[in-house]
Amino acid sequence: MIATLLLLAAITPNPEACARMEKKIAAIKEKSTLPADRRGGPVTFTQDEIESFFALSKVPKIPEGVSDIHFELHPGKQSATAVVDFDKYKASSKKPMNPMIDFFLHGKKNLQADGAAYFQGEGMGTYHLDQVSLDSLTVKGGTIEFLLKWFVLPRYPKAEMDKPFHLPANIQRAEVLEGKIIVYP
Repeated sequence: MIATLLLLAAITPNPEACARMEKKIAAIKEKSTLPADRRGGPVTFTQDEIESFFALSKVPKIPEGVSDIHFELHPGKQSATAVVDFDKYKASSKKPMNPMIDFFLHGKKNLQADGAAYFQGEGMGTYHLDQVSLDSLTVKGGTIEFLLKWFVLPRYPKAEMDKPFHLPANIQRAEVLEGKIIVYP
């Protein structure tokens, strides 16, 4: 019983943690136009803040039908899980889904992505996915690249794997540590 309560506490969204993260993001954005030496020191986002933010905040633009988002943060290796209700996702989407994918994807599915985000500095980052699982189907390597190219990038063109991207709000770099992310504005 104690283990169950601890597990529920670990995954229950926390309004205070969400508010802390929203406040930290607002401060980073507010100072983003200042010279780098006047933006303040490093900002730490804890796993509790990140998960509560994605569960409770109206700030991130989470597609309709995507819920129960959780993260595992480790140096050099991260995981994200979510539940995707493809019927809700398709109904709210402005673009029609590929007919082949539409045929296979319906109802609620558990999604897991394992990989790593890297932040080289100078305001740039990249990510790489090692594997993606949808319920019991797991894909790796070239299959991930194929799925990204044909089904993700048409909707989210900036989501290219292994391609450098600019960090938002003039963030210079970020560091993923055990259970937290440190951002250097």
